Amino acid sequence: MNEHAFHSRSEFKESRAKSGYGTLRQRLGEDSQLSFGHCSLSLKPVEDPVCSPSGHLYSKEVIYEYLLSKIASLDKENKAYEEQQANLNSQRSAQSQKRKHEEIEKFIHTQESVSDANTETGGKNSSNSVLDRLSKKIDTRTRKEKELELKGSSPWLPQFAPEADEKLLKQPRRRPPSPITGADLRLKDLYPVDLERSEDGKSFLCAVTKKEIKYQTMVLIRKSKKVMTKESFDRLAKMSKRCPITNIKFKDKDVINLQSGSSSFAASAKEKAQAKKHRPNFQ
Repeated sequence: MNEHAFHSRSEFKESRAKSGYGTLRQRLGEDSQLSFGHCSLSLKPVEDPVCSPSGHLYSKEVIYEYLLSKIASLDKENKAYEEQQANLNSQRSAQSQKRKHEEIEKFIHTQESVSDANTETGGKNSSNSVLDRLSKKIDTRTRKEKELELKGSSPWLPQFAPEADEKLLKQPRRRPPSPITGADLRLKDLYPVDLERSEDGKSFLCAVTKKEIKYQTMVLIRKSKKVMTKESFDRLAKMSKRCPITNIKFKDKDVINLQSGSSSFAASAKEKAQAKKHRPNFQ
């Protein structure tokens, strides 16, 4: 708190951070950003690189191991789900048969009660027989109805103790998810990439300009496996539909925009350069 009647911006940020309210924002440094040519899963420089349809690069061994483990996990989930559905179907069938049996039992019980009443009044005159038949109480309740009535009057009995409902499994997805976007990802959706390394092996180069790739927007041509800057692609390949390195023809669907590296500058990628922590706000 200062001696003036107002807070400076830094003092306002500090007081808000301590109050426990309001969204916190923190600028991320360059060390927190994933550089181009690094595996999106292992965060290490790619080895035998492959690319997903979303433009993320992976090391082939790492992403294959991930997808195979997810496929095995999905197989187990599918088996458990199928067993659960089979059990539910058998339970529904048993309940349906039980209801039919109770209805038949109720009908038979009602008929027997009427028959007994006729037998008891067989030796009397007709007027007395009718009066006795009308005054006789016939219990038409089923066993289930009697159990419900007993449960209402004696809920402490062991047979009426509540049981935990069985947790139902959700139907598993058909294909394993991408580790980054969560979209379906198959092994055949991974495309090999021919990345050129610098002489020291620490960075990667554009296939056309041979310049080091840092934060530029990069493009992959699937047919030729070549990676180049978006500027070089627009200038040399976009109109001709031929790779400027291999002269291989390609279609628009063969062009993938790769995820570029980011710096800590907001102009590089604002959503990647800033971390947020959401907290309650004053209304």
